[in-house]
Amino acid sequence: LVPFHVSMTKNVQKSEEGEFFYLRIQFHVPDANGKLPVGAKPGKVFVKELSYRSKGQSLQQTFIAIQSLRKEAQMRAKAQEVKESLVSQETLKTIKDAPVRLRDVSVRPAITKGKKMLGTLIAHANGFRYITADRSFVDIIYANIKSCFLQRADKRSTTVLMHFELHNPILISKNKKTNYLQFYAEVADGVHDVGSSSKYDEEDEARQEEEERQRRKKFNERFANFARDVEDQWQRDVPELKLEFELPIRKLGFSGVPNKEVVDILPTQNCLVALEDKQPMVIHMDEVDIVSLERIAFNLREFDLCVVYKDFKKPVSLITSIPTKHLDDIKTWLHDSSILYFESAFNLGWKKILADLSVDIRAFYEDGGWSAFWETNPEEDEDAEGG
Repeated sequence: LVPFHVSMTKNVQKSEEGEFFYLRIQFHVPDANGKLPVGAKPGKVFVKELSYRSKGQSLQQTFIAIQSLRKEAQMRAKAQEVKESLVSQETLKTIKDAPVRLRDVSVRPAITKGKKMLGTLIAHANGFRYITADRSFVDIIYANIKSCFLQRADKRSTTVLMHFELHNPILISKNKKTNYLQFYAEVADGVHDVGSSSKYDEEDEARQEEEERQRRKKFNERFANFARDVEDQWQRDVPELKLEFELPIRKLGFSGVPNKEVVDILPTQNCLVALEDKQPMVIHMDEVDIVSLERIAFNLREFDLCVVYKDFKKPVSLITSIPTKHLDDIKTWLHDSSILYFESAFNLGWKKILADLSVDIRAFYEDGGWSAFWETNPEEDEDAEGG
């Protein structure tokens, strides 16, 4: 009897011909260059394929069992790979009966499968612990927090949330990691029928609006009080981390598409964020080298904003479909933030541009940097300007 580890199986196929059932198992073997499969030892004899035939359904059950075993092995291998890719975090130092708590909040990404559960976010000595009713939990060590935000609910948004952007990803399930966590509460209390125009319904609508305003105020205050208590704890226990919550500035906001959907994009003191997107966007402005405002044309109603980072190996961040009415305000904000920007009549091929510039970055800046780049590339932007 020669055992084969399930990870050595490359493919498993089944077929039926008349009364016979066929099972074909292909294995990983050295390639044409003699490279061994992962986990294989040199000097061994490799079996490339095994085929079986039987009457009835006995091999059908074998096929199902092998596929199930392969799936479990792949999941274990993926979980181990994800775990090994993580940066080691210090152990959470819990405080018994910790007083700083935010109750009845949800978390994104979800840490449990199935029905969404509410939980409690607790501030301990060196980090947070979020724990649900079924005792599922996730920890955030304070030293791993890169930036954090408190976004209040208002007339444009029915969600009040806290967002934590992390230096290094953390594990939230067996094989899923994330570089952010959000804790939020939905303020809206169902959908109201405002189709009727009777006096009673007008009064009822006014009452419902006032109730919703009071709910927003209540939730906003609850999150704000928690943030204040946490900041007091940070200043007392970990002042060297210089952590504080940033507040999105709604009056400077604009709409755009950073991923797949139109969302509100809001500047903060040090960042540009879209926290309610399915994949939240956080751009730290101190990491930005230049902003390219693209598709700027008199006859277009929208334009794009492309963020180029100081690290040329990092992919650019592109926000599309921004209404042109926001262009002047965005340029003013970039100027006030001391961010260099240029305008272009069309989208640029940033992947190739950055690859070319990365060949000799020092020479690029010694030769004049971005100003010289646009001067020597008039076909890419005839109306470049700096902010």
